[in-house]
Amino acid sequence: MGYPWESLYNWQPFQVDALGIITLLGSEGIDAWVGRLVPSRWLEYMPLLAINVIAANQFLSKQPSFFLYNVTRGIHTTDMAGWFTRWIQCQQLETTRTVICWESQTETPRQWIYYHAIAATVSFCLTGFLVVLTVLSRDFYGLAAACALIISILARAYLLNANRSAIDRTVVQQSPSPSTSTRTNTDKILIITPDSNILTMYVPGNLIIPVFIRNPVPSSPKLYDLIRWIDWGAFCVQIITLGMAVLATQMYVAVLIAVPSMLVCRGFGCDDTVRPCEVKSARYGRTKGYTCWIGSRLKATVFEWPDCLEFSKTDMGWGFRGSSDVALQGRSTKRMDLFAWLDLTEEEKDSMSRWDLLPHKRGDDSTWQDDFSAKRGLVRETRMDIWDVQRIVGRAIEGGSDAVRDCEDGVASPSGESKAY
Repeated sequence: MGYPWESLYNWQPFQVDALGIITLLGSEGIDAWVGRLVPSRWLEYMPLLAINVIAANQFLSKQPSFFLYNVTRGIHTTDMAGWFTRWIQCQQLETTRTVICWESQTETPRQWIYYHAIAATVSFCLTGFLVVLTVLSRDFYGLAAACALIISILARAYLLNANRSAIDRTVVQQSPSPSTSTRTNTDKILIITPDSNILTMYVPGNLIIPVFIRNPVPSSPKLYDLIRWIDWGAFCVQIITLGMAVLATQMYVAVLIAVPSMLVCRGFGCDDTVRPCEVKSARYGRTKGYTCWIGSRLKATVFEWPDCLEFSKTDMGWGFRGSSDVALQGRSTKRMDLFAWLDLTEEEKDSMSRWDLLPHKRGDDSTWQDDFSAKRGLVRETRMDIWDVQRIVGRAIEGGSDAVRDCEDGVASPSGESKAY
């Protein structure tokens, strides 16, 4: 009565263990760190855990609880590109002091090819050894797992580069004139993260929607989907065959995918996880920052608001703190100070009030409004140019050292001593 099902009870042409399930681990970290689209000069082509995150295109899914306020245009949205929110999550953010200036570039950075060559060489040596190991030991299940591993690496490389190329293409299309200054048509943006950090961005207005709001669109969607299916196939083969490989192969593969995955989730070899370069300017005081590339056409300079803008209360009113006081008392984390640094126009201030970012006046108590107006007046007197600060930080970083750099070519600081308003 049970034929042919009873015959399945004793059918055991081979054995399968659950070791291949380890490839499912680490999905949350891989999703965030790989999905931010920043390459690693050492690990870009190394095998990683959680292949399914890449195959399912999960690393591009949009994330909730991020708030974007375009202060210049008076627009508020919670809809942001998946790569962008992941990139923000992985940055070295301060509570209120982080500034990010985005620029479109006309030339590919010199180190771009160098980074990919190093990563490809490292991957070729380590995965090549795995192939040789399985062939010489006649471990054909291990060889199948190694081939699946290599296919997953190639598939991931294509999917990530397809999204980077889509961003490059959009940046080029939206920047038809290389001679146009970055400072023109720049929007002032605030972003509040899920952990309540608030950062300031200066972005070319024509890039906000196509790059930072919409997800990148690959040039060939059908080929993109085909590569995803191939990646899924490699994922399934790896799960099944890894458990049937010999012990030496299993141990090598486990180390080969676990160690790079842990390093990737620490940002190893990436531009946005380096120690920030400390910069000293005659005009703006001290700050620190780093640069990061998304693709080969979009560059971010991440730095802090200069310490020359730190406020102190005196008997005569509000003034700026000196550098020695800043070193002793630390930097501000108040949102009031950030909003004063933004040098808001009346229209921008009205938008901030409508978004409930500025407190509403109650009764006769106008303490907050008075302090804010005094601080904003001080900032306006400095006539600080944020793009000038960005230029100084960029020059210091290009110098190749993370030591404190002296950029004394700026105009003498108007805030070198405490000044009452």
